Amino acid sequence: MSTFMRTQIAEVFGTAIVNTIPTILFSGMLVPVSALTGPARVMGYGFPSAWFNHVSVGSFTKGLTLADLWFDYLVLGAFGLGFFLLGLALLRTQER
Repeated sequence: MSTFMRTQIAEVFGTAIVNTIPTILFSGMLVPVSALTGPARVMGYGFPSAWFNHVSVGSFTKGLTLADLWFDYLVLGAFGLGFFLLGLALLRTQER
């Protein structure tokens, strides 16, 4: 986004919009991921919010426990570890 924007503030807002809209559309916040088909379903499961949505709905409305939702927690942990490792690999360290 920084190649298209002149200021850092515009870049932050542009990135937020570009990331938020697909997340809302494909992660199950408007339409359940199970109702999506083809590439839309694959894209929906590619967002951590789809897995979090399943955990929150399952635990609050259906009373599901950790034993029922262990795979979703595992996927969320994998997303967290992946984002952490990606940040370590791509972000420069500050010199002292």
